[in-house]
Amino acid sequence: MVYSLGRSGEGDKVRTRFGISSDQKLMVATMSSYDELFAGEITGQIPLLDRGAFRTQIEWIQSLIKFVAQREDLFLLIRVHPREFPNRRDGVKSEHGTQLEEQLKNLPKNARVNWPSDGVSLYNLAEEMDLCLNAWSNAGKEMTFLGIPVLLYSTETSFYHPGINYAADTVEEYFHLIDKALDDGWRFENARAAFRWYALEDLYSRIELSESVHIREHQHPLPWPTRALLKLIRIVYPGFQQVRDSRRRAPRLRMGQLVARAIEAGDDSLLDILGPQDFPDTTPAEESLAIRREFRRLAQALYGSRFESPGGKLKQNLLRLIAEPPIECTTGTVQTSSSRL
Repeated sequence: MVYSLGRSGEGDKVRTRFGISSDQKLMVATMSSYDELFAGEITGQIPLLDRGAFRTQIEWIQSLIKFVAQREDLFLLIRVHPREFPNRRDGVKSEHGTQLEEQLKNLPKNARVNWPSDGVSLYNLAEEMDLCLNAWSNAGKEMTFLGIPVLLYSTETSFYHPGINYAADTVEEYFHLIDKALDDGWRFENARAAFRWYALEDLYSRIELSESVHIREHQHPLPWPTRALLKLIRIVYPGFQQVRDSRRRAPRLRMGQLVARAIEAGDDSLLDILGPQDFPDTTPAEESLAIRREFRRLAQALYGSRFESPGGKLKQNLLRLIAEPPIECTTGTVQTSSSRL
């Protein structure tokens, strides 16, 4: 149910498709749908927040359009969230989607809309993206992961730590940060901050159950007789899979003591009880080397056999990074904790 298409072709085709000249810096405004935010607010899981520099996304986009109309050196591509329009899960158009169709007309020559019907992957846009202007979508987190600068118009609405991005709470500060982020450009330190946040979010805050869970998400298809037998068993005995999993679980949970500490303290998250001693120490050089190693794997996955061929800006930045000489490890440590992103 992922809403973005996979990457295809070369990223430099994005400029041709949307009429972006080679001397213009590309800013992509990644919009969000209101359903998750609304659901969180009405259930009390997300507090009613000050929306930051702009009250609504339409107000935000209109301000961006006025801004770029005076800047021929910039190009604004407005990426409407796919969930606003009929998709694989829902066959209806949102009310906000209808409003966007009405508002996003008569744009200046250096602004275009990337509608879901265009069939363009976010990762194709990333090849030429100089700056991601994000509402609160996780797209901002992913672009940061790739080293691309990301600017938020609120420090409260994003579903990840705003400290890994540029963030503003006033209109004046927001437009000032656009130029600063563009001047800073692609930076390895953006990726470092995102790697640290992903580690905190997806590793250190999680309760690992791998010793008791034996389900494989990625495996070769089973022979058809085996699939037929399993289907028959599920029909006759609907709870078969759950019963089998329960019988195969480990007698003791590897993270049991940590979970017990969290329950006894009445905390909501493992992060509430973790201290510096619970995080591994590493030198900055070791961390950089590990990230560059992951970027090599990422580049091979993105570009395959065309790994060394010319491409968009992102590809060139990744190639330049992973081609640097090995880093000599130095003294000093880096702790991956919520207080030190």
